[in-house]
Amino acid sequence: MHYGLRGNRLAYHAVQSFQGYEVPPSTAHEIGVKLATKLWGENYQVLVATHVDTDDIHNQFAINPVSFIGAEKFRNENAFYPRMRALSDELCKEYGLSIIDLPQSKKGKSYAEHKAEKEHLPTKRGMIREDVDAAIAQS
Repeated sequence: MHYGLRGNRLAYHAVQSFQGYEVPPSTAHEIGVKLATKLWGENYQVLVATHVDTDDIHNQFAINPVSFIGAEKFRNENAFYPRMRALSDELCKEYGLSIIDLPQSKKGKSYAEHKAEKEHLPTKRGMIREDVDAAIAQS
């Protein structure tokens, strides 16, 4: 194993989404590359893939967890995602793009829940919400 570092993680994954199709794919990719450079610099290999196959253009990042410079390991800590969001919002503002507002909460929706809601499929939270609403209506 290169650098003698061990672990089961082959890559980290992150996503940057844009509002609908307000940005052309080439510009979305340009923003994604700038974000990757700000977040991981020249120390980590990052694949930036821009997707146009959904309702929203988005960039997906695959990050090699081991730096090829100095063998430092990337630590995906809790503070990373708020930092990523802030830098992404900053770049979107520079390009005159809208910022996607999310409610302030400690835990957001999982990707699976978000996808199920978009496809109008039942979710655990949705079923619980319906049960609570029904109970309130009957009380």
